[in-house]
Amino acid sequence: MVKETSTLQKPGLQTLDLQTTGQKRFNVLRLSLTRKCNFNCIYCTEPEAKNISQKQDKTDKRISIRELLLRVKYLHKQNHFRKIRITGGEPLLIPGIVDCVSEIKSFGISEVHMTTNGADLAKFAYRLKHAGLSGVNVSLDAIDSKRYNTITGTDKLKSVLKGIADAQEAGLTVKVNAVLLKGMNETEILPLFEYASANNIEIRFLEFMNAISADTDLFLPMAVALQKIQSQFDIKKIGTDGNETCEKWITEQGYQFGFIANTSSPFCEKCDRLRMDSGGSLYGCIGATESISTGGVAPAKYGELLETAMLQKNSKYFGGIGPDMRSIGG
Repeated sequence: MVKETSTLQKPGLQTLDLQTTGQKRFNVLRLSLTRKCNFNCIYCTEPEAKNISQKQDKTDKRISIRELLLRVKYLHKQNHFRKIRITGGEPLLIPGIVDCVSEIKSFGISEVHMTTNGADLAKFAYRLKHAGLSGVNVSLDAIDSKRYNTITGTDKLKSVLKGIADAQEAGLTVKVNAVLLKGMNETEILPLFEYASANNIEIRFLEFMNAISADTDLFLPMAVALQKIQSQFDIKKIGTDGNETCEKWITEQGYQFGFIANTSSPFCEKCDRLRMDSGGSLYGCIGATESISTGGVAPAKYGELLETAMLQKNSKYFGGIGPDMRSIGG
């Protein structure tokens, strides 16, 4: 259960000393515009929420998009983010999403990206590119329609694949994210890899994160996926770039792909992401048990909120989800 606080006190997580991190700062803001989603993915949706995915539930404390983006603008003035990633829920459900991208870009953000389930991407790809969107990460946990339907609770695979193709054609950088799910998509690892490789799309396999809102028996280690890929391809590790959480690999033919695997290859120590939910609350860590409210806080004090959020960072290992995944977009 996440508690909300508007005070600038130290949250109850394992903390980092800012002095020992060289005055570490947030380079990336993950901005959740909504909790609403038109999918019911098994690793994201709480069982009791299966039938309310497009309704405003009792825990949705969102504020207007206008007010939310104003707070983002103030945060950027204090912190100078290199990149903002728009998330959800599903951000393409937001009325005026193209205008949102344009406004965020006008703040002077170098890169604006989006994470989406891709179902409506074909409708928006060209307009999003024109508005200043740099790229999209599309969730794709299976390439077999039956397995895809089981995992996502939808039959939207064809729409998603078309959205991916249209996004590429529009000139957006496209990546696909596949969550490794024990007992669900082991047999999809190679087909997904081959689809991504054939279409020159970087695929990143994500280890399932121990979320309190999902089935904790779904964890499938990175090693399983690596073994399957190595059975068919010659690959070698090329490491990570800066503060990126993705561990990159390359095939003999030059195709690059990656793993985001905090359990097998912890990356908390170098994480430089800040999260903001649709209610305007901040989280310095995806595992934060206390949110940091921006409500009623003068913009001049936002620097203090950022310092408090930095103290929420885990020093090395991820310790479990604080807010549910639908609130802060993973």
